[in-house]
Amino acid sequence: NKYPKVMVLEFGVGSTANLHRMVTIAPPSISAVTRIGAAHLEVVGTLEAVVDQKSALVRAVPPSGLVVLGDGHEFVPQLEKAARAPVVKVVGQGLSLSQNITRVICRHLRMPDDAIDSALTAFKAPDGRLTRLEVAGMIVIDDTYNANPMSMKLGLDTLTEWAQAGQRRVAVLGVMSELGEESQRYHEELAAYARSR
Repeated sequence: NKYPKVMVLEFGVGSTANLHRMVTIAPPSISAVTRIGAAHLEVVGTLEAVVDQKSALVRAVPPSGLVVLGDGHEFVPQLEKAARAPVVKVVGQGLSLSQNITRVICRHLRMPDDAIDSALTAFKAPDGRLTRLEVAGMIVIDDTYNANPMSMKLGLDTLTEWAQAGQRRVAVLGVMSELGEESQRYHEELAAYARSR
């Protein structure tokens, strides 16, 4: 009687995590894949291997379920082709992407829009994920939770968006881990992107 009607699970890729195995342990009826980019490469080796791991989440959903994909990256057609369930593609970046995915899933679960809107309005993002701090006349963006090329670019784009005209912009960037053999190239590309923003 106390078993939840809806259980939300995060299937992660890591040194001991294999999504192909995890979806057999806890098969999802709804899967959401936000974006795919350079992350976990030290563990899985290549970007294609990341796509293979994430596609396990898509293939595991039965035809009666739902697959929600963050749009705007080159692997969306490949993931869409792997799906047996209906696919909804959603636009956005960062928090807006997550909110849009949430809306699609909640509507699929027949939740009323006013309940969805209320929950999203009350949501507080975790610390260290594009947290806006105002200190001594400065705007500080704390995005220290995690670092990969996609999240760093989003942080730099957010800095550009939030800065007032003529306001000095300073980015203090840490090292991005788990990028494997291409780590130096990803750091150099990010440095060039930071200068362009």
